[in-house]
Amino acid sequence: MSSHWSYQYDTLPPGNYIRTLILKPGIDSETLQCDLQISPMNAVPFVAISYVWGQNMKNHEITCDGRTIAITTYLWILLRHIRSNVSRILWADSICINQENDEEKARQVAMMGQVFRAAEHVLIYIGADDLGHGRHVASLLSDMRIVIQEGLKQASSVQDAFPFPGDDTPILKDYRWKSYNHLLSQDWFTRGWAAVAQTARLIWGRYELSWEDLMRTDIWLMRRAPILRDVVRSRIEEDVKHSLLDVLGAAKDLNFYDKRDRIFAFAEVAQDYERHVPVHPDYKAHTLQVYHRFSIDFIRSTRDTEILDGVYHTERSLSHNCPSWVPRWDNEGTTLAPSRSSDWMPLKPLKLDVQPTLVSDNILRVPGVFTDTIVYISEIFDDSATSLETIRGLWNSVNFLTVEWAYPTAHRIDAFLDKLVRGMFDGKWETWKESRANLAHDLQDNGLIPAETARIRVDVNEMATSQYVTFAKLMTQSTRFVVTKRGYMGLAPQLTRIGDATAIIFSCVTSCVLREAVDVQQYQCIGPAWIAGAQPRNSDGGGVHFRQLGDERSRDWIYWDVKEQDIDLC
Repeated sequence: MSSHWSYQYDTLPPGNYIRTLILKPGIDSETLQCDLQISPMNAVPFVAISYVWGQNMKNHEITCDGRTIAITTYLWILLRHIRSNVSRILWADSICINQENDEEKARQVAMMGQVFRAAEHVLIYIGADDLGHGRHVASLLSDMRIVIQEGLKQASSVQDAFPFPGDDTPILKDYRWKSYNHLLSQDWFTRGWAAVAQTARLIWGRYELSWEDLMRTDIWLMRRAPILRDVVRSRIEEDVKHSLLDVLGAAKDLNFYDKRDRIFAFAEVAQDYERHVPVHPDYKAHTLQVYHRFSIDFIRSTRDTEILDGVYHTERSLSHNCPSWVPRWDNEGTTLAPSRSSDWMPLKPLKLDVQPTLVSDNILRVPGVFTDTIVYISEIFDDSATSLETIRGLWNSVNFLTVEWAYPTAHRIDAFLDKLVRGMFDGKWETWKESRANLAHDLQDNGLIPAETARIRVDVNEMATSQYVTFAKLMTQSTRFVVTKRGYMGLAPQLTRIGDATAIIFSCVTSCVLREAVDVQQYQCIGPAWIAGAQPRNSDGGGVHFRQLGDERSRDWIYWDVKEQDIDLC
């Protein structure tokens, strides 16, 4: 294609202006034709379209104002699919943004969250349905809508009132779930930009699917829990806000053609407006520079250490020439720290008004306290291999360590089981409590009964403890179980070594693991950790649990010879 006949973009005016694509009518094999018009974002109603760029090879064309624009195969198929006998006003990033102009691209990328929200709706092209799964998914989602609606009729306004399906519920064994899984394996579901869409319809082959039905079904599958009644759901949507850090953490599994767009894509999505962090897309900076600059801007804007809750390292990322306290949002793996909520509040110091300080662009000074040194680490947990036998072996290793335990002897096993699942539970409380109690009895009995009897008990206990063990697989994935010199235990990042320090950095929601750097009095941030405080507590539903070390009712360090201090992270 000659550049002489390529489309020449007009310059966008400053401000809230975008281009929209006027797709002209056409049928069958007629050439795709369009016009591009410039207008304020909210001046013209439009439909945004989302698709996978594929191999990024632009081997098709669309004629625009008599000239050509090269487009990818997926976009070409989608435009032909939605073309009708009347013009349609659309927005597609690869056409409506001049991809050759980095300055324009930076400005428009900063507005993309607004664009998807301003659209009347979003059309999502999943791809071709070569194997014929589309009709199965369409009918399954329709049936699931009825299942969920029937469940809602039985549910009260309390979230846990929605009935759990029994193991013999026919829908659980439906053959169409294979088609559903095939849908979710399509590349589009890892595309980061489309996560900002609010109202959408999916196009898969010749079938159109409801985004709302898909989301309802997915939540039902994941939680076996209710979709709340409209009034309750609307109240939650108004009250629960997602910070930019929440969004960045939740989006780690999404793929971006340009990794810098992890920051740029979601800058406009965050709902914590009172802590707005200015993000100015700069495509001249490489990915780590973008992460680093955003982290600096976040700390300066919020005067908060919350960003450290998102640190998760691999050996490679820890060795990069970028501060360890900068989260690597493209690393595969999940931080141990939960998002802030009424259940997970920032850990507070004894004195008030402590704030982080940037000594330089590379050194972050944070208020905290060193609590201990790690003396034992387990192997890295692998959810495909974690089993009842894994937990038995770990308990035997931990229980026979020669340390002076921080926990009462009668409740040491409770601390062990509590931190193995990060103090959480899964499913119905009564069956969870029973599963955990069965496991506690099994661990206490293990090794104290004849070998033949033990073999008979294995199958029985695998069934009786399966709810706990299954959840523990999820909670421990890619972590290590650790024990400290003072006799505390918990979960820590996979890179943790014997000799690393545990510390509490105030305003984070959990403890963390730090490693002394070559420069004296500077530390690398290995990542968040779950460490159980020393004092047991009785939970409302029965059973013994442990607050995490650092909770305002578990500030154990005030009884030790340690002081709160500034800690320099590098």
